[in-house]
Amino acid sequence: MLVGDDFRNTRQFILDELQPGANLSSTPWAGELDGNEQLDIIYVVTHDQEDIFGVNGFTLYRLQSRHRTSTATPWGSYMGSDFDGVFRE
Repeated sequence: MLVGDDFRNTRQFILDELQPGANLSSTPWAGELDGNEQLDIIYVVTHDQEDIFGVNGFTLYRLQSRHRTSTATPWGSYMGSDFDGVFRE
């Protein structure tokens, strides 16, 4: 299951349902991918449920949001959109 955090309202929300496998080798990316000014989220799930550290295939998921975004995503990837660990609004 992919869960998002709303820092302003101190709550969590479900972004995508539980997928079989494991997500130990990647961090989701959030941003505007295709020029339609809507938020996209990319994440990876490995296929092997028994050897979660093995590399036996994976699925790349793309969520297309209905939320419009005309500004940069403040925390779009691992360690933030600027990869420095600083949250900027």
